[in-house]
Amino acid sequence: MRSYQQMNRVLSEQCTVESKEDGARVAVKPPGEVASDSLQNPSDPDAGYCGHKGQGYQAQMMETCNPVAGVDGEENEKRLSLITHIKVESADNSDALIPAIEDAKDRGLGPKEVLADSLYGSEKNVEAAAAMETEVVAPVPGGQKKSKSSYLSEFALTEQGEIAACPMGHAPIEDTARGNHREAVFAVEHCLGCPRRKECPVKPVRKGYGFSYDRKQIKMARRRARERTAAFRDRYRFRAGIEGTFSALDRKTGVKHLQVRGLSAVRFAVVLKALGLNLLRAAAVWSPENGGRPAQNGGFSRLLPGIASVHGSLMLHVRSVINCLAGFLLPAPFAGTRAA
Repeated sequence: MRSYQQMNRVLSEQCTVESKEDGARVAVKPPGEVASDSLQNPSDPDAGYCGHKGQGYQAQMMETCNPVAGVDGEENEKRLSLITHIKVESADNSDALIPAIEDAKDRGLGPKEVLADSLYGSEKNVEAAAAMETEVVAPVPGGQKKSKSSYLSEFALTEQGEIAACPMGHAPIEDTARGNHREAVFAVEHCLGCPRRKECPVKPVRKGYGFSYDRKQIKMARRRARERTAAFRDRYRFRAGIEGTFSALDRKTGVKHLQVRGLSAVRFAVVLKALGLNLLRAAAVWSPENGGRPAQNGGFSRLLPGIASVHGSLMLHVRSVINCLAGFLLPAPFAGTRAA
């Protein structure tokens, strides 16, 4: 029985069996030992758990971005911004950036640039996206937490990825390659009385004070240094627009309060709601207030016929289902009237 299988799953995933002298006893595991993909709800076994948002499902979404709203002081025009990718999955899944780019490219909508939050800004993602000719603009994971790459971001680096000087302007007396990493050593007289000694990663070594670093840490250090520039902040500020899209999707369609369970049903409902939001946006742009003109983005003009085609096909399927239900549940004459 399915109910027995679910109870057996709960026992194996969230409990431990302890042997006692008077028999075996079941103890509940501490929350930190329960996996996020464990059974959360017997009535919805597809749901997972996210430490940030709790139990349920999540939607990974990507939309177009239009940074320029006006040209040379002219009156701003409405710009069409559409959802180009949406994937509904269990809440325990995390990184979905590369699958989103691949999905968009398969439909001829591959982005040249992606603005993402730090969750998707790993060096692995950056390199994988670059291989697909897409630039990922995202903060380095870890925030302001002090790591070796964050310390290195304050050092002066050469084009070859070597240390030219520390934040106090002192050059290393050695910077030697050691296998897959390099070791930098600074003079004792420079480090011993340095006012930033406590926050520096150097440690006493044979010839002075030094530390080791690798190529990945250099790449992340350079990214952290770029994050502090005005140019990066100017590019990245448009990323917040996706939060408005999630808010609009919830306010206009109630996507956070679905009346269905199971991954397939949830995915069907969310995708249709996202399609509906795209239709609302396209209608708002192609309106009398905009002079009856389409969106001011030639690259997206081919999307509007596609949306209309999908909407038309969807309505045909909906009518077909309604007619089938009417023929099954209602008297024949009335069902015939409905079909007509």
